[in-house]
Amino acid sequence: DTSRARETGGSGLGLAIVASIVKALHGTVVVEETPGGGATFKVSLPTAFFATFGVILSAGYALWLYRKIVFGALVKPSLATIKDLTFREVIMLAPLVILTILFGVYPKPVLDMSAASVQQLVDNYSQAISAVKAAALMH
Repeated sequence: DTSRARETGGSGLGLAIVASIVKALHGTVVVEETPGGGATFKVSLPTAFFATFGVILSAGYALWLYRKIVFGALVKPSLATIKDLTFREVIMLAPLVILTILFGVYPKPVLDMSAASVQQLVDNYSQAISAVKAAALMH
């Protein structure tokens, strides 16, 4: 279609319009390379809706389940005599609790393990942004 090409007088506003609509509807746009040159843009609005709905539904279920377990009535009298944790369970959980608190207060060891991967990701992102800005300046 020649009306979509800049060489024949296209305005180039299509992507800007799509971007504003998708942003208003909290959707996503994915760009994929088309075989033979060019690009394909895929717009996904339901993804954002279902992801948001899933998070809200999960939070509601978790709160309902917590209330039922923690504040619910004890229906079996035989469960009243059970200890919360045995010594063996305390020994198994203690390292997990200690590491959770340690990494919460001092996360540097964990962050250092992922620093190289994060730096590579940031470098790739910066290169992509630079290429897009250079291409925009050429047009």
